[in-house]
Amino acid sequence: RIPAALLADISVILRNSRHLASLVDDVLDLSQVEAGRMSLMREWVSIDELVGEATVAVRPLYEAKHLALQVELPPSLPPLYCDRTRVRQVLLNLLSNAARFTESGGCTVGVSRESNNLVVGVTDTGPGVPPEQQQRIFEPFQQADGSIRRRYKGTGLGLSISKRFVEMHGGRMWLESEVGQGSTFRFSLPVEGSAPPLAASPSRWLSDEYEHRQRSEVARAPDLSLNPRLLVVEQGSVLRRLLGRYMEEYRVDAVSAVDEALERLAQS
Repeated sequence: RIPAALLADISVILRNSRHLASLVDDVLDLSQVEAGRMSLMREWVSIDELVGEATVAVRPLYEAKHLALQVELPPSLPPLYCDRTRVRQVLLNLLSNAARFTESGGCTVGVSRESNNLVVGVTDTGPGVPPEQQQRIFEPFQQADGSIRRRYKGTGLGLSISKRFVEMHGGRMWLESEVGQGSTFRFSLPVEGSAPPLAASPSRWLSDEYEHRQRSEVARAPDLSLNPRLLVVEQGSVLRRLLGRYMEEYRVDAVSAVDEALERLAQS
């Protein structure tokens, strides 16, 4: 029922408010990192899950620009002991940037194991970054040049925050790019120790030697077999009390109507 002109104005307000909220969130994240007040909530995480969550979130952006989004994951990658939210945010920033700066072609996300690190790479077919601008691109509020901010919007905070998050995990982030050949942003995260075996499976509660530890004596647990049940239909409680007193081997249930008795029988 909202008039078209008013709806258009509301859409502009909504879009700008979301942009402002995103800017405030980025500034707060950056200030917390610089002040040393941001902590990591580490847990064992599958890198496959993180990549899947990030690609699902950005896929509509790629589809809207008719760009391809491919994932290349080798089998049997070790889990990471990391902050799931922060690492996913790094992936989202890199994938969103790749979509914004790429006009044709697409992006590929790849993961590889290098020594005691997992290396994640996001490769796009965008315009590339000149060598003299590759270092400053990770600085706060910086982009390759001023025309990029005017054309593609953005605050220039995403890469800086992502790099800080990676370094908080003991990893590093870097850029490989050639003008006209696209860019690849990579970051490494250390594989710390080993995850609990079968962490996501109920089998983790079973000992590997359980077959050699079979019970050799009679169990001391009480017998929990159920007694026969009597279902009594009466208006009062006399019959139920008599049966309960003199027929201890039975469990006595009482209802006040035949319909209720039939319903109870149907349930059990």
